[in-house]
Amino acid sequence: MSAEIKMIAIGVTVILLALGGYFGYRLAYDSGQTAGRAEIQTQWDANRAKIQAVTDAAIATATKQRDDAFIANEVAQHGYQEQLSAINATAADFARRLRYAEARIATHSDPLPKTSGGQQPAATGAQAGDVNLTNAIGAALAECSANTAQLDALIVELKPQL
Repeated sequence: MSAEIKMIAIGVTVILLALGGYFGYRLAYDSGQTAGRAEIQTQWDANRAKIQAVTDAAIATATKQRDDAFIANEVAQHGYQEQLSAINATAADFARRLRYAEARIATHSDPLPKTSGGQQPAATGAQAGDVNLTNAIGAALAECSANTAQLDALIVELKPQL
């Protein structure tokens, strides 16, 4: 063999080795890249599942708290409605009694004395009735004021929950 053929054979061998090395490296790189992508996707999916589980738990907790607040609000509202109905009934009864008392006083009052012996002394029962009436009105107003304050406090407390 001549030297020229040896050089060509060596050149072709070097080129074949270079191409083999390049294609071998490329094959190894591509398989590693594919495996890496699969691993990252698996980790990404697992992380996304954890995030979704935490989000679902937080939503469930918030929904339960909201539902509990609505139930508590309904109970409080029902209680206040019952109290308001009772107060309205008491006020209506009080107004009826007051009208009855006014009518009775108006029909039985006479500015002139019944006897000629001078003015009759003022009846202590009427004065005691006025005191009782004043005390009852004061108690009703105090209860209304206390109920209003409680209702305002409840509204301030419950408004952020809605």
